[in-house]
Amino acid sequence: MMKAWSAREADEDDLRELWTQCGWSSAAEALDAIEAAYPRATLKPVSRYLVESVANDATRGIRQCVTPLKGGMAFVNAHSRLGRPVDGYSRKRPR
Repeated sequence: MMKAWSAREADEDDLRELWTQCGWSSAAEALDAIEAAYPRATLKPVSRYLVESVANDATRGIRQCVTPLKGGMAFVNAHSRLGRPVDGYSRKRPR
């Protein structure tokens, strides 16, 4: 829930990985859980948007695809981050 609450750019990938582990089946269910965990705070619009985006992709079965390359590198296919398109790029593979 902290990843969804903070909604930083780096949190989107983590939230996508954690989505199924949390057992949420919809954005509404996730937002209710987040609001219950932080009852005295107002949920930021960017947090709501991130949760809805991840939920939409999860229900359609879309995942970010990372293709391993030689030399400890990986190619990340084109995807969207916080609603903005991101071109494919190479990066160091996470350990």
